[in-house]
Amino acid sequence: MLTITADCLTVPTAGVTVAEVKNWVLPFQVGILPEEQGVTQPLRFHVRVAVASPQGVLNQADWQQALDGSFDYRIVINTLQVLADSGHTNLLEEIASVVERACLGHPQVLGLWLKIEKLGLLPNAESIGIERTTWR
Repeated sequence: MLTITADCLTVPTAGVTVAEVKNWVLPFQVGILPEEQGVTQPLRFHVRVAVASPQGVLNQADWQQALDGSFDYRIVINTLQVLADSGHTNLLEEIASVVERACLGHPQVLGLWLKIEKLGLLPNAESIGIERTTWR
């Protein structure tokens, strides 16, 4: 069974691997406020993807086949980079939805948790942002 804790995706079940991109900062044009238009802001991303793992003892050939079909964390990185390069996005939720669709498009992905933070936006806060969890 997959469970959620307050700040991450927790996977207590055998046969599940978590792929993680943690604390990745990327400049984005994002926001609906007038002062956010045409401005690049640093966003910090935390993404944990629950992936079905190969079962049993695998020989060398089986491991190669399992690796060839496995989830690659670069799906997250490449999706975010394309979004950042494509211009302005209104909401963090839009970014989250695109990442969710990209990850859930892989047949071994069971679910994911992500957190997106705008850094340095408020004087007395490290960040503001959203967290979402999505299951297949």
